[in-house]
This record gives sequence, structure tokens and C-alpha cells, in this order.
Amino acid sequence: MEVGRGTSYRAAAEIARTKANRQRRNALAPAYGANGQVVGDWVEAFAPVIWERVGPSAWPPVIAVDELPVNGSRKVGNRLYSILGAQGYPRRDVSRPWLFDAVPNATIPAMTAFLRSLDGEPEVVVCDQSQAWIQAVKRAWPTNTPEIVLSEFHVGRQLDFVLRSVARPDGDPFWDLRARAFYDAAWWTAFEAAARLVADRRLEAWLDRMGPTVLRQLNLHAARHLPRSTGGIEGSLKEVGRRIGDRFSLYTNRERLRRALRLITLDMRRDADARVWSRHIRTWLDAGQSLAAQRSITDPVGESSLRRS
Repeated sequence: MEVGRGTSYRAAAEIARTKANRQRRNALAPAYGANGQVVGDWVEAFAPVIWERVGPSAWPPVIAVDELPVNGSRKVGNRLYSILGAQGYPRRDVSRPWLFDAVPNATIPAMTAFLRSLDGEPEVVVCDQSQAWIQAVKRAWPTNTPEIVLSEFHVGRQLDFVLRSVARPDGDPFWDLRARAFYDAAWWTAFEAAARLVADRRLEAWLDRMGPTVLRQLNLHAARHLPRSTGGIEGSLKEVGRRIGDRFSLYTNRERLRRALRLITLDMRRDADARVWSRHIRTWLDAGQSLAAQRSITDPVGESSLRRS
């Protein structure tokens, strides 16, 4: 559970030793502390067992997806890998972290595999205007493709960027219409009519391309309560980043990080219960499961299954 809260393997090992009254007794203990490898082995062996019994196995009706790039430094272009994330909306006004995964490159095939990693398909997928996510949704569910809803925040920000070229004085009713444009379909129609009277080529081209999508989405929001942006998953990915902290750069093994992310997900979902987890592990062991394959996910020396090639 400590790993799910963002505790380092070494600190979690120290906590486990203290609770079991098995602190190190040698002279090096104060300086060196506990070895985090034992916790790494626990995560490898038992995280899949816990996730299979506690974690979500299928997609909810509505999800929002996004990506968290992990950089090795502040230098532009020095990306190590990416964390893909999905926020689930199982019921009206209910939002929960649903799934996180680490990928070397946030490509369309990687995103497609991420979406296919759980059973079923959502009815609606909310994303930003990334063509990678849009194409991944279509590839993951080509027959019964979910409704794709673009984040209203990202669409609005793109519109405001275009509007920088529009010369209208402050206080002009045009700006009031812009402020209300995403309220509902009627306000959008009024804003679009006013915007076309401006006769700005760049704005007209944007309206021709995005106007029908915005109107369709506003009608969809009126008929069904849906998240209007990717804010939920962005917040969850930031929390993942906070919990892992500067240890992001230490991960080179994809499967090991994936299993740690499973525990983080369960804790963020408030599905972390030491007694329940212990019972599941004991049942699994009593069923004759073996730990003989421990450290089977270790990468070959000098190679990384996670870092970008």
C-alpha cells in the first residue's frame, strides 16, 4: 500500500521492517537503511494478483484520456517515456482514475493497445484535439466506435488564438457572445453568425472546420451529462507525477513501473485496504501459486524496456 501512496521502495521496506519489528541491527543500518529490492519483488509478485481481484476489468460508459510526458531534464525534446491515463465516469457526477500505463513512445499503436487492455468499450471518449488519440479510439473499436468528444477547454483555447487576429474594440457585443459561445447550441449559433460578419479569413476557415463539431457536441451535452474537458484525467496524471516525483527518471523497466502504477491507481480510487489485499494474496498462495518466476520481468543487462529508443 505504501508504494501506492508514492512511498519509495526503500522507505516502504523500512516501514515494513518496523511494523514487523525486524529493524536492521548492524552498525550500517542508520546510514544505509532498508534495501528496497524486497519491496520491488513484492510489487512484481503481488501487484498483478491484487489488480486482478480489485482493479477495474472493463471500461465504464464514459472515459477521458490524456498523456503525461516524462522528461529526463528540463531540456526540450529530452523525453524518456510517457504515461497514458484514463479517467472513468461510471455514473453521473462520479469520476475515478481508471487506468495508467507506461509506454516508451506515445504512438497511435501504443494508445490503441492501451484502450484495448480492458474489456468492453465506452460509449463516449473525451480527449484533446490530438489526432493520435482520435485515431487510436477508431482503431481500438472500429465496429462500435465510441462518440468522440473534444475537450471544450482545448477547443476554446484554439478559438481564442484565432481571435487574436480579429480587430474588435473592448466592450463590443461580439466579445460577450464569445464568452457565452460554449453555454449551449443557441449561444454558439449566435456567436458564429456574429463571427462570420467579421469577414476574417482565418476565423472563417476555423469555423468551417470546427463549427459543426462544436455544435454537435453542444447538442450532445444538452441531451446527456458528459465531462466537457479532460481536466479530470489531467489532474489524475499530475497526482501520479507527484507520487512518483523525481523517481520517474529511475524507472527503466516498463513492466515494473506498470505494476507500481496499478497500486497507485487503486490507492487513488480508494480501493487500497491492507486486510483485503492480504486476504487476496493468501488465497492466491493457498491455491498453489508459485513465486519461482520472481524477477522474470527484469530487462537484459544494458537494455531498457521503457526508455525511448
